[in-house]
Formats: sequence, structure tokens, C-alpha cells
Amino acid sequence: MSRFIQIVTPENIEIEYELAGIGSRFTAALIDHLLILLAILLIWSVGYTAVLLQMSANVFGDAPLWTQAVLTILSFITTVTYPIVFELRGNGQTPGKKISGLRVIRDGGYPIDLQSSIVRNIVRIADIMPGAYGVGLISLFFNSQNKRLGDIAAGTVVIKDRASGDVLTTFVQPNNPAAETYLSYIQSLDGITQSQFDLIRKFLARLPMMDIEDAAILAQNICFPILPLVGIRFQVSHPHHYIDILQAIMLKQSMLEQSVDQAEPIVD
Repeated sequence: MSRFIQIVTPENIEIEYELAGIGSRFTAALIDHLLILLAILLIWSVGYTAVLLQMSANVFGDAPLWTQAVLTILSFITTVTYPIVFELRGNGQTPGKKISGLRVIRDGGYPIDLQSSIVRNIVRIADIMPGAYGVGLISLFFNSQNKRLGDIAAGTVVIKDRASGDVLTTFVQPNNPAAETYLSYIQSLDGITQSQFDLIRKFLARLPMMDIEDAAILAQNICFPILPLVGIRFQVSHPHHYIDILQAIMLKQSMLEQSVDQAEPIVD
């Protein structure tokens, strides 16, 4: 059965994520381990080829033993750094996770960072014991959020990566002072089209996965045609506040919808 978790982001959006299952995580891990193995084979092939060429020129003395030590170290570094590098560059996705449609995020919906990636992948050594991820599989079975020991230690969770429109979101009452401030400046939402509402909703749903600076630029582009429609005609002091404005717009819309639903019908 599919399992879901609900996370309330710092932008006051409640997002429902589908947890990655054992099957998809196994597929992702298999792909990543095959790629690591190919990388190690390439390292050793290139290393030995270079040594043989140098040995024929009598440049190195005991090159084979020295080379084995160096290549072993390089293989270890490749194995350890592969998931960390790809998780950071791929915003929580290694090649295996990307192919399998998975993503790693931190508890609370935050993007994965260097510290959490290092911890979850170092603890992987315990997860794979005594072999074939035995400890990790036991942890996945008994943890309510399908976490292996590395995820528990790092405060991360593996989710199914879905398109923006597939992420289930609801908006909660504001506790962001900046959003509350801009909420008071919004005069009307009547001029905003349904496509613009959908665009804002999708942006906010994907916000936890985005770099904050990139998100601010995108929010600014979304806001430019919308600000005059809601009555905001003054200059915004900081690019990050465009995110607060979009949040305030959707919170305003949510409040209006709730007021309509709670209104008692008038009986003549």
C-alpha cells in the first residue's frame, strides 16, 4: 500500500508526499551501484593502461603495487562521494533515483544539504550489513516513514518525485509576518485568472525543492503582471518578498473560499 506524509513548509503550505516504497528504492540503489561499479572499472582500466605504458619506458620502479594502492583509494573515494555529489547537484536525486522517480528531502520538506547527505550515506555502511541491505530493509519495514538507518540519522526521507500539478497541497493560516503584511495590501483577487492561480499554486508546491535565490527570481517574474491586479503598486523592498506576496495571494484565496463554505444559506 502507498503511504503518504503531510509536511507544513516554512511558507505555510501543507504538502502531501508519497513515500518511496522498497521496490523503487531497491531499483534506484541497483542502478546507482552498477554505475559506481562501471566507474571503478574505468578507473582501474585507465590506471593499469597508464602504468603499462610507463613501465615500458622504465619510468616507475614498483609501479604495480603503488598503483594498486592509489587505485584502491580512488575507488573508495568514488564509492563514498558518488551519492553525495549527485544528491547535492541533483537536488536529492542520484541517477538511480532520477530514473526511478525518487527524491531525497529533509524532514520538514527542506532540500537536502551537505551535512544530511554525508550522514545518510556514511551510515549506509551499517544499512548494508550483513549484506544486501539487511539492516536497512528491516528498518524500512518497521519505520512509519520508510526510513533506513541513514535516513533516521540524517533526518531525511525518500519520496516519489511527481510533477508540480500532482503534488497535493492545502494552505494553512499564515504565521509568516511578511506574508501577513502583504496580505493586508491585497485589495482584490478578481483580476487574477485561473491559469495564474494554477501557476502560483504550482510554484508554491515546488518551493521546498528550489534554491531560494532561483525561487525569488521566478516569483518576481510571476508577480510582475499580477501585482497591479491585486492593488500592490509600490516597490517591493527585497526579491525574496515576491515569494511572500504569492503566498499571501493564495492565503487570501483560501480565506475567501473558507468564508464562502462556512456562510449559512439565506432562507426566504
